[in-house]
Amino acid sequence: MKPLITNLFISKNAEELPLLRQYCAEQNIAFHAQSLLQFEGVPFEVQHPFDVVFFSSIRAAEFFITQSTVGHADIACVGQKTSQKLEDLGHTPTFVGHQSGNPSQVALDFCAYVGERRVLIPCSNISARTIAKALPAGQVEEVVVYRTIAKSIDVSAFDVYVFTSPSSVDAFLLLNEKPIGEVIAWGDTTAARMHELGIEILKVLKTASEEELVEVISSLLV
Repeated sequence: MKPLITNLFISKNAEELPLLRQYCAEQNIAFHAQSLLQFEGVPFEVQHPFDVVFFSSIRAAEFFITQSTVGHADIACVGQKTSQKLEDLGHTPTFVGHQSGNPSQVALDFCAYVGERRVLIPCSNISARTIAKALPAGQVEEVVVYRTIAKSIDVSAFDVYVFTSPSSVDAFLLLNEKPIGEVIAWGDTTAARMHELGIEILKVLKTASEEELVEVISSLLV
């Protein structure tokens, strides 16, 4: 089987992608993984009591838990990667979204889970606010715990580009033209940003996982 693709770029650091890195090596696909973003914790203060804390990303969990405590609140998160990070930090979520690439569906599932309990959402300064907007304003408190900062990087031409967030797409375009190769979006919010910018998308990941991405790349092989 000869691959239609010879190289691949993904806007995430290689150490976060052991499965994809191994797969590309097995298929002789040159693998270039580099985050286009930097993250910086900021001081924050929680104003109201909460019954449930929802983490929409690994970094939200990291920056919140290293500076504060969840107390006796239940813990919820967007998907398996964030759940794994929380376990590493000593916390077991009671709610884990099943389709992190589809935050609107996660929001619906979470609303059914949380009921009328008060929710705290630690987030980035550029959060899409999908979960918060699905809840009544008086039921949720959002607190910015970190900033997302774009890095300007000149990226060579690749056969396949995988963008892992809307902000990664924006960061890419700071120094690069719109990608010409096949483009894969790491979920619906990333795809929405690409549509706004007129970038053609080959595939949108539903689960936003390495396993699903490997399946998509496999489909490009003949």
